[in-house]
Amino acid sequence: MARPPLVDKNQQSGLVPLGPIPSQAPVASFNANQFESLIQTKGFKAIHYRHAPNPDKRDVNGPTNPNSQAAHRAFVYYKPQVLWHVPQSHKMEDALTAIGIWGKGSVMFNLSGTYEGSDDIVHVRNRDLIVFPSLTDITEETFEYNPTGHQQLRFKVRGVDRLFDAEREYVEDRDFEITEKGQIAWLRGGIRPDFRENQGAVISIVYFYTPIYIIQSKVHSLRVIPSNDTGQGGLPRDATYAPQLVIAKPSILIEEQNLLDFSELPPYPDYAASKNTTGGSV
Repeated sequence: MARPPLVDKNQQSGLVPLGPIPSQAPVASFNANQFESLIQTKGFKAIHYRHAPNPDKRDVNGPTNPNSQAAHRAFVYYKPQVLWHVPQSHKMEDALTAIGIWGKGSVMFNLSGTYEGSDDIVHVRNRDLIVFPSLTDITEETFEYNPTGHQQLRFKVRGVDRLFDAEREYVEDRDFEITEKGQIAWLRGGIRPDFRENQGAVISIVYFYTPIYIIQSKVHSLRVIPSNDTGQGGLPRDATYAPQLVIAKPSILIEEQNLLDFSELPPYPDYAASKNTTGGSV
């Protein structure tokens, strides 16, 4: 039997003919500035914290100094820089296991190509942090009363929804206040929790905090595209870094509650005046 002929879909009626393939196929091109414009007009401001291994240990393979705050993370976070991003596919869910409820989630970010007010190229790595200074989320925590100093929680406290122990409830600006560092400070003349037999009362708190996300994977680690002002294949074309696409998870996973402490991150710009807001700017 003769070999069946090729079926040229392009010759069928009802389809827009593409014409013959040229001897030299055209080169596609993009306008990188349009990517940036899209992200900055549709996105949000965030702060990117780079990370480095914590060198505070006896030797390269040894444990981290337990007296160092960085021991809680095994990394040192540094150089906070403002960038624009477009988040998508926010997912949060709880899984009931034999040992309790396990919270998990993820979000995808399209990041701007450069930092705000700079020509420095944005390049994130796994375990870097993305912080939302203009947003607040709510979480809960239990801690032991400390009569000698401020109470430092896992996150910087932005507002308290409820703070109480087994005996009583405590009122903001009467019994406690929130410091500039996001700690709980007990006020003179206010009611304080019990401290008996060298142990403070267990306190429960529900509070607002600034969401922090940990970069887990990079869908597009290096995006290099041909770019020009027209967004077409004509010359000149320059190889340009396009925005990265990354996947991050929130830093509230239960197994990390005793391992990750972000309360002493370098300071980041304040957000809008409200203690619970979804607006504002850096």
